[in-house]
Amino acid sequence: MNNIAVPLAGFAEYALQQAPRHSAIKECVEEFLIGTRRIRALATDLEILSQTDSIREAIVLGDCVRQALAGSPGVFPKIEWGCPQDIKLRVDPWHAGRAITALLRAAMDTESDSYPGTMAVARKGLAILDCAVCDASLRPEGDWVFVRTSVIRRLSRSLLRDPFRSDIGGRISRRLAFAVLERCAHRAGGHIALDQDGDGLTLALPIS
Repeated sequence: MNNIAVPLAGFAEYALQQAPRHSAIKECVEEFLIGTRRIRALATDLEILSQTDSIREAIVLGDCVRQALAGSPGVFPKIEWGCPQDIKLRVDPWHAGRAITALLRAAMDTESDSYPGTMAVARKGLAILDCAVCDASLRPEGDWVFVRTSVIRRLSRSLLRDPFRSDIGGRISRRLAFAVLERCAHRAGGHIALDQDGDGLTLALPIS
């Protein structure tokens, strides 16, 4: 995927230099470039995941979110989020950060680059019963913090469990995001939950 995305990005950058200012062509090429960045970032994540071990330590959730967003410039539109500064996690920092960015990528529309634009953090009160992938029990008021975002298109458990099934459509960048989300969430010591109606995606991470 990375080998495909690199030359495509190069041609797109050249096309962007030739495109008229304030034109529909320039806007389309800019969107295409954002897509190549997503694919390269996700492909890199998957490659690193196969080579790294999980080492958990205490970190501040707010710092983890900020670093995750700062590490993906030009990938997301403006995202509103808030988090109490005193929430600390016992996770693998690298995997937790990648899980947060994958959560946001997975929430994006499959047909366009639109995005709900919000991410909520809660310690309790979510009606979550189990992990959508491994079926582990998640108590709504246990030792978890829940990072939730709404999705534009409804999701299913089958997509989260096997994003590369041939009968599941959608952009490859979004399907890669589901693969990274599943792997990183569990390596960080967390889980993934899906709202009953499939319109909300939640990353559950263990509180320190």
